[in-house]
Amino acid sequence: MADSCQYFFGDFCLDASQKALFRRGELIPLTPKSMETLIVLIERHGRIVDKKELMEAVWPETFVEEVSLARNISILRKVLSESDNGESYIKTIPKRGYRFVAPVQRTDQASSAATWPEARPGVAMPGSRLALQACVAVVGVLLVLGAIYFFVHHRAVLAENDSIVLADLSNTTGESVFDGTLRQALASELAQSPYLNIVSKDRMARTLTLMGEALDAPLEPKVARELCLRSGAKAVLMGSITRVADHYSLALNVDRCSDGESLANATAQANDKAHVLQALDIVATDMRHRLGESLASVQKYDTPIEQAGSSSLEALQAFSLGRRVMDVKGDHAAALPLFQGAVRLDSNFAMAYAALGTAYYALEEGTQSAENLRKAYALRAHVSERDRFEIEGLYYWLAIGDLEKAVQVYEQWAQIYPRDDVPPNNLGVLYQELGRNEKTLEQARECFRLDPDSGLSYANLVDSYLHLNRLKEARATAEEALNKGFDSPHLHFYLHRIAFLEGDSEGMARQVDWATGKPDAEETILESQAHAEAYAGHFKEARELLLKAVQSSQRSGDLEAAATYQISLAQSEALIGMPELARQDVRAAMALAGTRDTKSLVAMVWPFTGDLAAAEKVANEFEQKFPEDTNLSRIVVPTIRASGELKHGNPNKALELLATTLPYELGSDDNLYSALLRGQAFLELRRGDDAAREFQKLLDHRPVYQKNERAVIAQLGLARAYTLKGDRQQAREAYQKFLDIWKTADSNIPLLKQVKVEHARLQ
Repeated sequence: MADSCQYFFGDFCLDASQKALFRRGELIPLTPKSMETLIVLIERHGRIVDKKELMEAVWPETFVEEVSLARNISILRKVLSESDNGESYIKTIPKRGYRFVAPVQRTDQASSAATWPEARPGVAMPGSRLALQACVAVVGVLLVLGAIYFFVHHRAVLAENDSIVLADLSNTTGESVFDGTLRQALASELAQSPYLNIVSKDRMARTLTLMGEALDAPLEPKVARELCLRSGAKAVLMGSITRVADHYSLALNVDRCSDGESLANATAQANDKAHVLQALDIVATDMRHRLGESLASVQKYDTPIEQAGSSSLEALQAFSLGRRVMDVKGDHAAALPLFQGAVRLDSNFAMAYAALGTAYYALEEGTQSAENLRKAYALRAHVSERDRFEIEGLYYWLAIGDLEKAVQVYEQWAQIYPRDDVPPNNLGVLYQELGRNEKTLEQARECFRLDPDSGLSYANLVDSYLHLNRLKEARATAEEALNKGFDSPHLHFYLHRIAFLEGDSEGMARQVDWATGKPDAEETILESQAHAEAYAGHFKEARELLLKAVQSSQRSGDLEAAATYQISLAQSEALIGMPELARQDVRAAMALAGTRDTKSLVAMVWPFTGDLAAAEKVANEFEQKFPEDTNLSRIVVPTIRASGELKHGNPNKALELLATTLPYELGSDDNLYSALLRGQAFLELRRGDDAAREFQKLLDHRPVYQKNERAVIAQLGLARAYTLKGDRQQAREAYQKFLDIWKTADSNIPLLKQVKVEHARLQ
């Protein structure tokens, strides 16, 4: 050990530089603030230390109440009273402060925990070094007994709605492998608890931004306390790891952020580096119980870190660095090599494989994503309950696309972890994909309850109201969010949609003006405006706007988004009699990104451009490779094939294929597109009532889809259905409404010329 100042008193030895206390050679764990209090008192031994002086030394630049100091003194007295000779150490000086009254001897000579100094006044000597070694050998037993003691004496300190901020753990060992690693491991351990409510990373990021702090800066105690206050949490959980010789001491402390009072503390020791994670398990479990979690809950949801995560500190370090890069910076590409390093160091690290799968998915590398999520899924038996839910949810959703099974996982997750915001967020998306819009609204409200200070929570609520055609509530919610300062591109996109649906051209223009020049918002508003122009028959202007959206996405590196914008008009172009434009869009989209999602979009266009073989090839590929994918097997493939059957003149076969899409139709643009095809099939079969029902379905649910021009095509379908029924009056009115919408449409649209002819026949 490096030279350090040592203090000896009674049976104790204090290494102030290493912040370690020994009694007869045994390392005694103390919370960081208790240790600092002891050091101040011993350095000033023999004289009165005022309370103000003590508090300024222990809590510099932080306001705390005297009760926090009193609690630390109480902790020290309990520890020091365990000496055999029963000496008194700390004396209270009424109305002034405290004095360390025991004799203290100081030496500047190098020493170690395994070497007790020669006899000196006031120091009790251990029997031998063998006694010390025996003491170190039983440290594991002492840890377990200590945990049992704390369980017996615990008291609840958190109410149901209280949340806590998890700060970084102080590392004075000089070993960088612990930096960030122990906090990540501790976060995973505490996340097992259905009782605790840890402030989410999104909420922390928003608060740190308001504080002017860098998102990737160390979350030191002072910053953590301010974050706690600003985020509305109750307390901060801080910790430390110290080392003396080969011994490691771990301490956790939960302080109330309003006044700094210590609410709970727990300590544990490891006699070598290999057992640090075991000690962290014990101290985390102890802290969970001290904070009020029941013994039954702790026992049920307490998978050891080495089993749930990894026994390799180096693998955990790589994983924690990867999570920090991915979660805080949003840099999935930079996170990949870190997660890859984690699984190289530990090939059974399930959560590292899951993180790899998530990162690859964000980077649109579907094959690698699915491969790693499958590995995580195969290793899930030994992880914690919460991590198992995360792995299974990602596997069913992203790897194989079974949305129904993914829903089951997240529903179970929500039941066991009602304070976790992941299940309601993901269930909201899944329910919407499945067309269960009432359930989507329920989850949006739950997300809002869990995090009411989030622009995303507001945006989810707005979107849910939109899908239910509740425009007034959608607008009021969006405006409330903006008035509270929760600005986001999502909210402006929804306000643009609402303005369009309400016929408010000025409102649409305001949102376009707001988005202009904003890289993170411009392209989505441009796309929305493009489809508003297409609704009015302004396809030339719509294409120009979409080209700008494509270029914006290319500049930001999101090629799949660029491909989506490129092809978003193609289906409508084919339907209005401009197949060559549709073919150009298809070629351009595939050149930008030949991903699975792009293929599914172009394959639904190909039948209307005459490329039936290419469409069937994609359908066969999806059927073989993704048989369990709900979206592909139940919606996309049947829609592709139904489109082909319509081109072949087989409307009955098309209707048979489209039957699988019915439960999911109200989920999105592509889901409800099946109603348009079904209406076309009924027209060919001259079943006017059935055709009118399908086209009216599209008109009644306009907020569900963003390709507004489909509403005009549905309006035309309705007019033709009325004609089939022999209802000339309703047919004329329907045709006239179509023509009113397209009164300023591009003059070269073949469909417009055809509609005028059909309308004239009814006059």
